[in-house]
Amino acid sequence: LEHVVLDDADRVADDGIGALQVVRTSLQNQQNLLSLTAISRLEGLIGDGVEAEQDLAQRFSEAGNHIGGAEHAG
Repeated sequence: LEHVVLDDADRVADDGIGALQVVRTSLQNQQNLLSLTAISRLEGLIGDGVEAEQDLAQRFSEAGNHIGGAEHAG
């Protein structure tokens, strides 16, 4: 009887360890997906910032050209 109980306990422990490994793998996969999503979002925000900076630089350049043209005309 003792061997049967120990065998059952070993089987339950093995099943528990297997279940924990599945849960850990699932959590790692979810964490990786969240990390990739965050990185993609951050890349998008950086890209938006670079575009806004380039647009602002272009506007300053155009404004400088208009001011320079007005000074020469006046």
